[in-house]
Amino acid sequence: MKAASWMAAAMPERRGWRLGLGIAMVVLGVLALASAPLAGIVSAVLLGLALVIGGGVALIGVFRSDSVAEALLMVILTAMLLFTGIGLLADPVRALASITTLLGTFLLLSGVARIVIALFDRRARSGWAVLHGVVNLILGILIFAKWPLSGLVAIGLFIAIELIIVGVSWIAGARATRDRQPAHAPKHRRSGQASRRG
Repeated sequence: MKAASWMAAAMPERRGWRLGLGIAMVVLGVLALASAPLAGIVSAVLLGLALVIGGGVALIGVFRSDSVAEALLMVILTAMLLFTGIGLLADPVRALASITTLLGTFLLLSGVARIVIALFDRRARSGWAVLHGVVNLILGILIFAKWPLSGLVAIGLFIAIELIIVGVSWIAGARATRDRQPAHAPKHRRSGQASRRG
């Protein structure tokens, strides 16, 4: 399953869950914004743990490979995941400072991509998507312009803003779902009444 499909499947369908998780994301984003360096260190540690776990899963895949070529690829993947994860866990501060350039590149590319997709995809919520893309683009430019942000602050700020924007978009989606429900309710009631009369 592709990452985009997994994220779409993970998004809660019920309005209550979406609203609750959206509010939780906004609260966490505000807390991360108030302490961006701490948020950066915590994110590095969590990412390191995730990579180490992923390396362990990939190591199991080595022994379940159907061919030598597949086993070799899994060995390379295992080494990359374990090496990166252990590096993040060993020194998260230095690791965060090293990946600031990668973060800036990601922000620039994702910002442009989000804006382009929002402008050409009619099914997307263009307003939130464009805002998301513009924010990412500005942050990427600020990082490459050597604006006074250390690696810790930049990554913590990025995580905080991502949480707030995604949380607000989920809250808006939940409110939109609630606004659409009354319009459909009378139709269902009328159809039910018609079936009982028949």
